[in-house]
Amino acid sequence: MRDNTMIFQPSRHGGDVHFITRSREKTGDLYDFSANSNPLGPPSWLRRTISHSLSDLVHYPDPYCFALTQAIAKEKSLPQSSIIAANGTSELLYLLPQVLDIRRAVIPVPSYIDYARAMMIHGVEVVPFFLAESDGFMLNLAALQECLQPGDAVVLATPNNPTATMVDAQSLVQIARECQKVTFIVDEAFLQFVPDGVSVAGREANIISLHSMTKFFAIPGLRLGYGVFPEKVAEKVREIMVPWSVKCNFL
Repeated sequence: MRDNTMIFQPSRHGGDVHFITRSREKTGDLYDFSANSNPLGPPSWLRRTISHSLSDLVHYPDPYCFALTQAIAKEKSLPQSSIIAANGTSELLYLLPQVLDIRRAVIPVPSYIDYARAMMIHGVEVVPFFLAESDGFMLNLAALQECLQPGDAVVLATPNNPTATMVDAQSLVQIARECQKVTFIVDEAFLQFVPDGVSVAGREANIISLHSMTKFFAIPGLRLGYGVFPEKVAEKVREIMVPWSVKCNFL
């Protein structure tokens, strides 16, 4: 594994069509391939729900998103206290370095650039774990495990962005079980696109899973996601979250 953090250069998040439009010299159609939301757009039932809910905007939203986390807990058979709704999974990603005692963040490359950025701006050393094109960019979990040290966090996605490769859920859970002093932050933002996709949410006390509502339902403008945490970590995250960060939990 090459320790070359220069690979993580500042980069603009995908989907910023406003910036691109202002920067273009030519006018005309703009095709955006940088944001991986569902190309089918929001489902018709969700459009109707949003429309019918506009009258609720006169009220402050529930700061704890009780109804939303209750529904998620019931659907996923998880304790409601372990679930936190957020203004997109990015909010949770940037909060985690503030509540976890992380020595190093080991991040597969290529992957979503904000994994590294969220760690670096909070002073966490970022160690890239390079994926080989010759292996189809598949993550070798055994090789990854050999590189881990107590106090590390592993930040990965399944399916991975941008390679679309998957990590076997049971194998990942087994490594987490064997590496109890390592925290595994698993971004499952695109898992809903996978038929019979298996989540690692709540499977081990050192696994944190992040889940996006915006990708599958194509509502990035509304910003909605949630995380499943060990309950002690969930308590710490709630303590530092900005009140009413979720604006659309009335849905």
